[in-house]
Amino acid sequence: AMARAYENARGLLAERLLAALEAAEALGGDLRGKQSAAVLVVRDKPGEHPWEDRLVDLHVEDHPAPLAELRRLLTLHTAYRQMNLGDHSLEADDVEGALAHYGQAEALAPDNLEMKFWHAVSLANAGRVEAAVPLSRNSMVGIFQFVVAVLE
Repeated sequence: AMARAYENARGLLAERLLAALEAAEALGGDLRGKQSAAVLVVRDKPGEHPWEDRLVDLHVEDHPAPLAELRRLLTLHTAYRQMNLGDHSLEADDVEGALAHYGQAEALAPDNLEMKFWHAVSLANAGRVEAAVPLSRNSMVGIFQFVVAVLE
């Protein structure tokens, strides 16, 4: 079941590994019970900066539903990765690319106020204040109003 789940899963390695773990748990899992889970993915070849070689390093040390919690953490990790890609797009003056990445991050973590906030700030910085206002109302209204005032 683990092999089938891994082979049929889509996404990056961490996503496929977690799918395999979830398949194993669905069939009964470890007879010792459930308590912890982790996923570690590193680059295939070390880079210049060793601290950048760990692509995913997530741990759930003690939890009644460790795989569900690991799934939540991986989703949040992926959302923040999209936010970082959005930041890199902005640095390259690719506003549309940045907004697409921020939108993907928000889709993964729709309740994360920080992601909505930075999406709204990016829209405002791109001169799209009218599009930014609804996002800001759903996130950090006071902070966004302050930022808009500063930008004006």
